Amino acid sequence: MYQGCNLRPNEYRGVRQDQSIFDIEVNSGFIHSANGQPTKMVFIVRDITERKLAEQKIQELVQQLEIEKNTAELNSITDSLTGLANRRYFDEALRTEFYRLKRSGSTLSLIMIDVDYFKKFNDSYGHLAGDDCLRLVGTTLKTIVGRAPDIVARYGGEEFVVILPETDENGVKSLGERIRKAVEELAIPHSASDTAEYVTVSLGVVTVYTNGLASPEKVVALADEALYCAKKGGRNQIAVATATCC
Repeated sequence: MYQGCNLRPNEYRGVRQDQSIFDIEVNSGFIHSANGQPTKMVFIVRDITERKLAEQKIQELVQQLEIEKNTAELNSITDSLTGLANRRYFDEALRTEFYRLKRSGSTLSLIMIDVDYFKKFNDSYGHLAGDDCLRLVGTTLKTIVGRAPDIVARYGGEEFVVILPETDENGVKSLGERIRKAVEELAIPHSASDTAEYVTVSLGVVTVYTNGLASPEKVVALADEALYCAKKGGRNQIAVATATCC
């Protein structure tokens, strides 16, 4: 008498004479006699080309869906005009950094940036030129703010914002001045400006100890107040707000 055998499947790929590719599944195993000795070897060969093509299409579809998902997620946190982080991402990032630093009592600095007389710029040069201006300013900010933990975002309209974790007041003031000069040196003509012949920016900066401040929103409010002071003081300058508690 003979006992059955357990077939082991293996897959192979080959090339036909016409150079087309095919896939086969080969199931092989031994047939044993009653005393357990192998007496015959069995091969069962199946063409699985169509199945492999279907599996490949499914895999490609899954990968495409994953790419589309990642793209959609990226688009949801990216400003379409400048390529910077958008307001939504900024709000989430600021909250995350605030509470991360709050646990260690570290400093958090913020820069609010406003393009001076931007409405007049749009009225004088048109909205396409206005978009180009914002893109140039955004690129300049991204170039200057180089540390990995720092975040540059478009806050809305002609306003930008920079999150600077673990940066003291001297550091944020120095960076702010570099930004101000760099934008001025772009030499984007602005004949309608009451401040300069080129596009300039006003900046409000704040440095806080997160363990003494109530909320991320308070940080934004302080930076916004400083920005208001910079604009009220003549624009194309930096104003500093400091707070150790609220």
